[in-house]
Amino acid sequence: MALTPEQIAEIVRMVSALEPLPGQPKVAVEPESEPQPVAGGSVFLVGEKYFIRCVTHYQLGRLKAITDNELVLEEASWIGDTGRFNEMLNTGKISENEPFYGDVIINRGAIVDAVLWDHDLMGAEKDIRPEEK
Repeated sequence: MALTPEQIAEIVRMVSALEPLPGQPKVAVEPESEPQPVAGGSVFLVGEKYFIRCVTHYQLGRLKAITDNELVLEEASWIGDTGRFNEMLNTGKISENEPFYGDVIINRGAIVDAVLWDHDLMGAEKDIRPEEK
């Protein structure tokens, strides 16, 4: 059973209201006007755009929140095909991109690597492979 966007938003609201356990950082939920590092030494910055490679999938989106175990992306997409990887990173051209409708929660243990994304986020389905003849 999948969570609805409203349920995810409610979970994020509930988690943000919790006080952290002694010695644990508070969960960052709302992006600041400028990206800010999260207590506890995370290299991820809330408000920045990321391309994230997980063990089986690629995601693209703006980091909305960080917890000890998860990242929450908004304006997120699943990348089915990057095309030439270096070209995609340099130009932002993606061969197959499918949006999520609502926030996406990624388990940090599944992340292989991540890079800041210096291009526009794709907010709608976009498949820019050449048309078949």
